[in-house]
Amino acid sequence: MKELHIAGTKKAPTIQYSRGHFSITGCSIPEDSRKLYKPVLTFFEEFHNYPSDHFLIEIKFDYCDTASLKWILSILIEIQKHVSVNNAEIRWYYEDDDIEMLELGEFVNLRVKMPFNLIVV
Repeated sequence: MKELHIAGTKKAPTIQYSRGHFSITGCSIPEDSRKLYKPVLTFFEEFHNYPSDHFLIEIKFDYCDTASLKWILSILIEIQKHVSVNNAEIRWYYEDDDIEMLELGEFVNLRVKMPFNLIVV
């Protein structure tokens, strides 16, 4: 089974995919968002072994800039093309006092057609 792992840095999140679980965790303010996210988008464009039972996406940003958000939306829309909406779920985590991450989550929720949960931590 194909997997994906990109180690995080101070400016780039950890990105992982394994067995129907895709996660992005950390801060996303890379100098070149295309260089970071294009391989992830390509991974999902070329990946054709999507699980039929459950696909979980977990996003836990400390911070995310607008260039990164554009790529995140493209990746989620690509995944959406390949999974059954009934078997997919996005969990967007944000800290209780982080209004900006809450608003970004709400923004993404309006643009994807998968079950979406905003989870306060």
